Amino acid sequence: MMLFKKKFTQYHPFCLLGIGVFILSLGLVLIPVFQELWWLLFCIVIFTIGETMVFPGSQVITAEMSKGRNAGAYFGMWELSWGVGGGIGNYLGSWLVKQPGGFEWSWYVYAAIGLICCILLVRLRDFDKKY
Repeated sequence: MMLFKKKFTQYHPFCLLGIGVFILSLGLVLIPVFQELWWLLFCIVIFTIGETMVFPGSQVITAEMSKGRNAGAYFGMWELSWGVGGGIGNYLGSWLVKQPGGFEWSWYVYAAIGLICCILLVRLRDFDKKY
């Protein structure tokens, strides 16, 4: 994170979030390409770079949305959404992997969800600029 600190301040948080989610998705979609340990570790590095961009960007956006009013409630809801989304994702993810041929195509489903989120973030950024 220290390597990217200057970049975090140069870009709008929505930009960081969108790019981070795109990189996360890229790390997920690449996993089934090769079934080797070195490839998995490479994909984990890509995923981690994306995650390193997502967390600061999402926290800055959450702080901006609160506009100084009851910031604890905004961050509490942010954490709650991560918890609920993580629980649902872990359950559905393990179910997908158990399906026939699930190892390969489940990663594509995860990446597609990430890309949909990336598109929605771009739309949300456009909405935020408008209003």
